Amino acid sequence: MADHYDVNTRRFLRFGESTSNDAIHRGVWMPGVTNTAEAADTVNRLLIERSAGHVPAGEGRVLDLGCGVGATVVRLAHALDAQVNGVTISRVQVEIAEQRLAAEGLAERCRIIHGDFTQLPAEPLYHAMVAIESVVHAPSLPELIASVAARLYPGGRLILCDDWMTDKDRGLAARERCLEQFRAGWRRQPAHRGGSRRHGRVHGPAPGRGPGPHRPSPSGTPMLSETPDSSRTNRAFSLFTSGGGGI
Repeated sequence: MADHYDVNTRRFLRFGESTSNDAIHRGVWMPGVTNTAEAADTVNRLLIERSAGHVPAGEGRVLDLGCGVGATVVRLAHALDAQVNGVTISRVQVEIAEQRLAAEGLAERCRIIHGDFTQLPAEPLYHAMVAIESVVHAPSLPELIASVAARLYPGGRLILCDDWMTDKDRGLAARERCLEQFRAGWRRQPAHRGGSRRHGRVHGPAPGRGPGPHRPSPSGTPMLSETPDSSRTNRAFSLFTSGGGGI
C-alpha cells in the first residue's frame, strides 16, 4: 500500500477532482455546493462541525488517520486552536505534507507522522481523530476501532467518513445493488509498465450514465452527491462518531 501511494500520489493531485486544495478524497455534492473545490471541502467542513466542543482550545490534539498530503490537517489547524497531526504510510505524502505545513506557517503546531495508523504508539492521547476514506486499508475494522479508541481521551471523538451500508441496504439483493452502484463509480485499469514508468488510472462513469450517487467529474473520478433517496445518500457518505473510551 505504501508503494501504491508513493507511486501514484502526485498523479492523484494532478488529475484529481480539485487541484486547488490538494484533496485526494472524493468530493461531496451537498445542496449549495457549486464547484469541485467546494465539494472537496465539504468533508473538511463537516469534520470541523463535529469536532467542535470536543477539542479544548489551546491544548487540544487532533489526529488525521491516513492524512494524505496534509490538506485536511491544514484545514483543521486553521479552524481549530489545537495541535493537529497526521499519519500516513507513504514517504512521498509525508514529504509533500511537510512542505505544505511549512508554507502555511504550521510546522511548529502540526506534525506529519510516517507510519501505520493501525499501530499507533500508546502516547500521546488525542481529543479527536478523523479518517477520510482510509479505514478500508485496515485489516480489521473492529480491531482498528478498539486500537484508536484506546488512544482517545475519555469523551474524545472518532469521526469516520467513508462508504457505509444502511439498514435499508441489508440482504443479498440490496448488497448486489450497492456493489453495482459502487462499481459504476469506480473502475480501475490494471497498472502496466511503459519503460521505467508505471501507469494506472481510475475511471468514473461516463457523463450521464451509471446508477448510484456518484456524480462524474471532468477528471473521471466519481464524486459523491446527495440524492432524494436518503438510504443511498447515507450509503455513499456518512459520518460515524463515537465517544472515546466507550467503543
